Amino acid sequence: LSLTKKIPIVLMAGGFGKRLAPFTNFLPKALLPLRNKPILEQIILSFYNYRYNDFFLCLNYKSEIIKSYFSKKKNFKIKYVNENKPLGTCGALRLLKNKLKGDFFLTNCDVLFDVNYDDILNFHKKNKNQITIVASEKEYQLQYGVCNLTKSGKLLKIVEKPSFDFIINAGLYVMNKRVLSFIPNKSYNVPELIQAAIKKKCKVEVYFISEKSWIDVGQWDEFDNSKNKIKSFNNFNI
Repeated sequence: LSLTKKIPIVLMAGGFGKRLAPFTNFLPKALLPLRNKPILEQIILSFYNYRYNDFFLCLNYKSEIIKSYFSKKKNFKIKYVNENKPLGTCGALRLLKNKLKGDFFLTNCDVLFDVNYDDILNFHKKNKNQITIVASEKEYQLQYGVCNLTKSGKLLKIVEKPSFDFIINAGLYVMNKRVLSFIPNKSYNVPELIQAAIKKKCKVEVYFISEKSWIDVGQWDEFDNSKNKIKSFNNFNI
């Protein structure tokens, strides 16, 4: 496999994983097993299969366990960024200002994608974006009947279990190094960075993917369901 692509992949893997407790009391979320491999290794492999092999892992909680696991994975080119304290979903990027040269991928360690990363990168470059947000339409259905009322409180009708469509931020981005200068020396989250970039007149656009092509495994019900859903994903070596 010829691994020639120079675009770095930054993976945020420093979180406490509280939504997956009590399992994360013992293992970092990134190493919870999903079928035959840890979540984080599945994500790295999905990029590796597209010939990306320049990874930065931003670590905090139980970082030594993650380093120990990947020390045995000699195929992967991994560098570590250590957060001395939790820095949010993108605060650690400030520590990479001198290591990232141009465009890079940023992703969470609890979301799996079955997408063509080259297409996303080409979209980002073609449109000369500073930030590209990967997003998906998501349908939510309420489990209750909803009462529609007049201003005076009179019932008009009951809509049984209505559904609503939203555009969801899926947790995968392509960014340009330029936006790193907007990150302060404190805990900082991606939505704050995006707002700062928009305020600075940076070009921010959305790349749409199918709802079926990503899984958020950061909470227990989704993690449990993902074991079957991932079988249909092409990006993973199952």
